[in-house]
Amino acid sequence: MGAWGIGPFEDDHACDLLADIYDCEDKISFFQNELEIINPDDELDYDSGTVAIVLGAILDAVLCKTEYNYGFFDESESGEEIQVPFLEWANKLDPEQLLPFVDKIVTMLQRLLAEESELRELWAETEYFPNWKKQYEEMIARLEPHR
Repeated sequence: MGAWGIGPFEDDHACDLLADIYDCEDKISFFQNELEIINPDDELDYDSGTVAIVLGAILDAVLCKTEYNYGFFDESESGEEIQVPFLEWANKLDPEQLLPFVDKIVTMLQRLLAEESELRELWAETEYFPNWKKQYEEMIARLEPHR
């Protein structure tokens, strides 16, 4: 596990996935494609759990205005490198287009916290597990009214 903290974007795979979404022209198709790959009957492995976390955090930011300490480096019109805060980027996404994904992502987040989840198993072996688990329980609670 390439994690340096419990936050949704404090993991190598999560950062790569988020960078892919940021660079993608069609964010909605990206959501659809990522979610279609995951079989709801299979055990939630590390990669699928990370997809649930990243897409869940995006929905949480867009629909619930939850702020995450993350930013993107981009180039300004003048060619200078600038940092774009995550919430500023997320606020440009259309909430109405993301609503159809809430149910599946909340279900995936619930599976993330289940005994069979690979990420849960990894975090359960650490002292950080209670805080890791709590943040996703809170994310689920915030997203639940949007189902």
